[in-house]
Amino acid sequence: MKKILTLLTLMLVAGMGYAQRFPGDEQNMEYLVNFGRYAQTDWGDDDFSQVVFVTVPSTRTEPFYIRVFDPSSGGMYDEMQGVFNTNTRFSVVGGKGAYSNPDARETNPVRNYKSGVVLDYKDFGAETEYDGVWYSFGPFSPRDGEFSKEYNAYVFKVVVEGIAGDDGNLYHFFASSDRESNKPLEGGYLFAYEICFRMNTNPNSISHFYPYINNERTIGFSVYNFDYDNGGNIHVFSVSKNGQPIVISKNKEWQSTRFSVTEKERLSAIDIQLYNYGMKNNNVTFYCVGEDNVALPMYSVPIGGIPIYVYTPRVRYKKVNK
Repeated sequence: MKKILTLLTLMLVAGMGYAQRFPGDEQNMEYLVNFGRYAQTDWGDDDFSQVVFVTVPSTRTEPFYIRVFDPSSGGMYDEMQGVFNTNTRFSVVGGKGAYSNPDARETNPVRNYKSGVVLDYKDFGAETEYDGVWYSFGPFSPRDGEFSKEYNAYVFKVVVEGIAGDDGNLYHFFASSDRESNKPLEGGYLFAYEICFRMNTNPNSISHFYPYINNERTIGFSVYNFDYDNGGNIHVFSVSKNGQPIVISKNKEWQSTRFSVTEKERLSAIDIQLYNYGMKNNNVTFYCVGEDNVALPMYSVPIGGIPIYVYTPRVRYKKVNK
């Protein structure tokens, strides 16, 4: 119960009304990306699948919508490989097992990761009508999701799959109370356990991931990155860490770095900062794991606010000769 109350309280402190876009504005990355299943993994997508979770407060009774910007894969925001030939399937899943099934929270599309009840889905190709515009799934009743005591909310899951082709489909999400516009879903939250995304193309820009140390017994966590292409560097910030570096990956490879967790970092957010040195069209896959190699949730805003490093001075005593 202590963990549940702490998480809910910190979510409120973080500001629910600003947590509706995914990736979040504070993360400074414009798009998620998925390639078609026949693409080469050296474009940055390791498994051609992505899962994003949406929480809806248990007190909400009104319907809501999950909106996707630019769901098609043949337009100005997408990454073409020869000719556009990619189909992407977006599925909204609720019901029993949508979140509670451990496979749903894996960093790879294994076993029953699409667990739950499919509430709505649509396949998008290179249709111009969906280029650079929003598409709304829903309406959904909050109780169509799976109730979670951890969040005191109903949880929905969006599964994205590159089911054909080899192009890169770039898009982002918004949880909205309105079908035709982005109106924040008060009290809602979006998060994922693995993210494949497009690095911000502005030189010297900084993007952010906000994993949450959600276990009071956690003694360490590992940060994984795939296909970073030596395009910059990555550092970890928290209440106890002031920019510790992470080993970055080269083309088509994974790298990981392990960190210890201090008592102050437990049940708090970590700010992982990714620096881009000007490389364009760099797609990267990213995730973190904590205790027992269990993936950590990464939120669109830092739970409890952006962590501020607290310097602890070391006291040294000088021996005085009498």
